[in-house]
Amino acid sequence: MSLTESVFTGQLRKLYRLSVSIALLVFVFQGTAAFAEDANTKTDANTTKSLQGPSFDFVDGAVVTLSPDASDQFKFDIPVKNSGGMDGVPSLKLLLDVDKKCDPQNLSIPKEDLTSIPPKGVRIAHATVSGTKLPANCYVELTTAGKLPGNTSLKQIKLSQQYLTSEISYPLLACLGIAVLVAFGTWVTACIRIKSVCLNYKLGMPAWEWDKSWTSTTTVVGSLITAALSLGALPDLTKYASRTGYAALAFMITLAVAVAPFLFTALRVGDVKADGSVTYGGWLWSFLLSGAITLFAGMAQVVVLFLLFDEIFLNYGFWSIGSHTQP
Repeated sequence: MSLTESVFTGQLRKLYRLSVSIALLVFVFQGTAAFAEDANTKTDANTTKSLQGPSFDFVDGAVVTLSPDASDQFKFDIPVKNSGGMDGVPSLKLLLDVDKKCDPQNLSIPKEDLTSIPPKGVRIAHATVSGTKLPANCYVELTTAGKLPGNTSLKQIKLSQQYLTSEISYPLLACLGIAVLVAFGTWVTACIRIKSVCLNYKLGMPAWEWDKSWTSTTTVVGSLITAALSLGALPDLTKYASRTGYAALAFMITLAVAVAPFLFTALRVGDVKADGSVTYGGWLWSFLLSGAITLFAGMAQVVVLFLLFDEIFLNYGFWSIGSHTQP
């Protein structure tokens, strides 16, 4: 090997060692810089978190459907949490909707329920909504009281109709009045045609047969349809009665049809004949009362079923009174 080759080989070895050293220094420098940047990022995040204002949110943001109590008020609890880094006072109010049903003045919350909440703290506000035209689809807005910065959250609440409204109770009262008038008219007609007929006139046992009574059969079938539709097809926000009200009406009407014939049977009296046999009979007034109850139940079921169909087909053009819109 010549002297020139030996010198060149030595330079290559020095250059190789120098490049390896430079690569190691670059690796160490990059690792140190990355660690410092991560530490600075965590420090900045902690500093920002400690300096940010209160941040209020609903513990449960799901939509709720409320029913009125005996005083036509809606009482419910609103859990509120503070996710921010500072103490703050929450502010809750109703938003005014397009139909102007959800007036902010209709929401009342005790002042002691809206006091300062520490970070990670939770407080329950006991809210009451009253004086709202039903049914209503409202939103509760949650913000930060005062001048502190904060976020805004919304919670949807659906205020359902009362158990029964005048739009369904008045037609039912009209059906009751018609049934009473028919019973009274029947008695007056019988008194005119038969002079000896009075309320204490005794009748024989009538032939109560369900398969031959179109009123009883139609009423029972209609009540079953009403109960099924009220549980499955009705919307959450009804117009004439609540979903529970429709189901209760269907049950009461069916019960009235079933009780009507037994009322006459329960008030019957027996006459013992000379041969020892007993003949049972009832009074005219109890017969007219049973007939009035059956007639009322049949007409009431038609009214309830019609209003129930109006609730279901409210937004369909083929329905005769479906021009109004569902709330």
